[in-house]
Amino acid sequence: MSRQCKVSGKHSIFIIALSLSCVCSTANARTSLGVGYSFGESEYKGYQSEGTFLPILTYRDDLFFLQGLSAGLYTDYQQNHRYSVSISYLPQEFDASNSSDTQLRLLDDRSDTALFDLGYQYSNDNIGQFSTEISADILGRTNGGKSVKLRYSKPFPILPFVIITPSVGAVWYSKSLAYHYYGISEAEASTSGLAPYRIDSTITNDVGLSLRVYLTRQIGIYASGRYRFLSDTTTDSPMVEKSNLLSGMVGISIRL
Repeated sequence: MSRQCKVSGKHSIFIIALSLSCVCSTANARTSLGVGYSFGESEYKGYQSEGTFLPILTYRDDLFFLQGLSAGLYTDYQQNHRYSVSISYLPQEFDASNSSDTQLRLLDDRSDTALFDLGYQYSNDNIGQFSTEISADILGRTNGGKSVKLRYSKPFPILPFVIITPSVGAVWYSKSLAYHYYGISEAEASTSGLAPYRIDSTITNDVGLSLRVYLTRQIGIYASGRYRFLSDTTTDSPMVEKSNLLSGMVGISIRL
């Protein structure tokens, strides 16, 4: 039976930040405070996640933004088009001691890192919102790892105070970033008994759905879920036992 391992605070903030990417833009809030409860499954063998409560702070103006694990500047803002530069935190990690799998416990830990991001966002009330982000590891923990994110979402007001926002997205990991999290070296293979694994670049697709209900003009409750589909290059890793992952969150926020 898998050992239960709580989702760390930074992992939960990551889930919340992703979920709020469409919720906060819908609320048009310059500053919002709240608290949320989030949960997420892990792809690694021997992990069984639980949820956690976390505070949330979001700030946005015409120049600066702070949201979830990202902080940055808007370099250009033209009606429907927005360009940005930012620094963000990638919370993904693998702690061998948190796995109940005896072989995975003999592997090296895989650390989190920080990213430099170049972003572009197109928003249109009729079409929806499209965003893309190119990121690179700035701490050198992933041997020059890079990622590209694509996301599309469209809010649908079903009542004056209720908004549903479906979304689809994809995240590409470069070969070095994917190897950092899912590869197994020859040295690790000889220690653990697992086969060495040299992973190529990988893509993870996902679908999501967010719901926001306004109790007043300033106070809203929200819930969101996301289902991720790992590629074969990821699931072929001896470290991985799940090909589909569910994450979600619920919470309340106050617009200041």
